[in-house]
Amino acid sequence: MEKKPAIIIRDLCKKYGHFAVLKHLNLDVYEGETVVILGRSGVGKSVLLKQMIGIETPDQGYVEVNGVRITDIPHSIRHRSVKNMGMLFQGAALFDSMNVLENTAFYLRQHESNLSEKEIHERVTHALTIVGLEGTQRKMPSDLSGGMRKRAALARLIVYRPRIILYDEPTTGLDPITAMQINKLIQATQQELQATSIVVTHDIRSAMEVGDRLAFHHDGKIHQIAPKEEFLHIDDPLIKAFFENAAVSYEELSTIKKEYRKKDD
Repeated sequence: MEKKPAIIIRDLCKKYGHFAVLKHLNLDVYEGETVVILGRSGVGKSVLLKQMIGIETPDQGYVEVNGVRITDIPHSIRHRSVKNMGMLFQGAALFDSMNVLENTAFYLRQHESNLSEKEIHERVTHALTIVGLEGTQRKMPSDLSGGMRKRAALARLIVYRPRIILYDEPTTGLDPITAMQINKLIQATQQELQATSIVVTHDIRSAMEVGDRLAFHHDGKIHQIAPKEEFLHIDDPLIKAFFENAAVSYEELSTIKKEYRKKDD
């Protein structure tokens, strides 16, 4: 069966002042897959996510989500076309004045008026159980560690069941064990929702753990994209330089490559 794109991006350009961040960028993301976008800090990966979810409007080109060109829709009503999308922000973006239960239930109370409080509570409890935050409903964001805040933000995504999820640097600032837990939760969320996911990161191990295809963002464009098993072996000087400068040792990278050679065999 032919894969159907959930997101189509064509000729996307975005400037801030005279600085061009996105330069005629093209990308297809297919239904049910996880695409990881790799690249150095400051190259515009997060800017690309903002165009995908309609937070910003590109200067040129378009983003099509499930057949709807969201970039052609006025910003004031764009939210209606991206209701099936969710985003995990780098800082989790929890409401400081709300506890975990209120944060997790926020979307349901705002947009699902047909649900009773009992149904909302059941969905919130289910979501918090999936991310391992049972019993934290009354805690405030200030009471949570960085990893717990990321998990609470994931629960907020799970509870309203988006079909497309964008992750902005989900493991940044986390210790290796917590980062591994977040990677497993991203995979569990994918299975729970059968969602299409786009993950922005410069964490090679995270990319290999959660991604189906890896894309390398360079100079405002998607420079290379390939299934993760192939990506590590691409003979490209820019990708090699990225690996050399990434926060992963030569020994770790060699181990990762060996692991995927074994899987190919």
